[in-house]
Amino acid sequence: MADAGNRDLLKCHLERNLSILIAIGVNHIALQVDDTETAHGTPKTTSINWAQHPPTCAIRMAGVHNWSPQSERHPARVATEEAAMIPRLQGVDHIHVFVPDRTQAEKWYREVLGFERVAALENWAVGGGPLTIQDANRSTHLAMFERELSHNHATIAFKVDGNELLSWQQHLSDALNTKIDLVDHNLSWSIYFSDPYGNPFEITSYDYEWISEQRGVQPGTTL
Repeated sequence: MADAGNRDLLKCHLERNLSILIAIGVNHIALQVDDTETAHGTPKTTSINWAQHPPTCAIRMAGVHNWSPQSERHPARVATEEAAMIPRLQGVDHIHVFVPDRTQAEKWYREVLGFERVAALENWAVGGGPLTIQDANRSTHLAMFERELSHNHATIAFKVDGNELLSWQQHLSDALNTKIDLVDHNLSWSIYFSDPYGNPFEITSYDYEWISEQRGVQPGTTL
């Protein structure tokens, strides 16, 4: 049993250790401090609650003994802890492209997309390794492997601004001697094409309103 003085002393002691309780994820502590029961037959308790901190765990202590933790971890805290354990990525380093003739493929990528081989990585191209090429900005790398064609192709998507997308549409229409359509995705505009070996590409822009105004069209159309 604990009198009012002991209860205040205990509460004061807990509040002095607030930083420790928060650090281990405690939102509030409910203590049964005497043997008195409520009208419903349940023990009377005193509660210390820090509502401004995310609820993660509640501890109920009956007297000084016989206590049991209720491990209720808040979903947001769990997600944050899990994310902190995952190593960070710096970006996409390169993408594999499979072609039957690397010499011809290198010529096509240079003339159509402006890709040039990376001299520092040329040694990889010996013995079945990839020939690495990069765009003019040196921000995108393709690793070309000389192999039989496969139907398992992933689309490679490049990001540009609105003006560049329209320029690419015209350039590819001329270079490939075919009409390249602008496709409306409601949040972005894209164009699609493939290399001579079936590797699919997309160039996309999120300057949605600007492109729509330039083309004088309503959303939801194909040009």
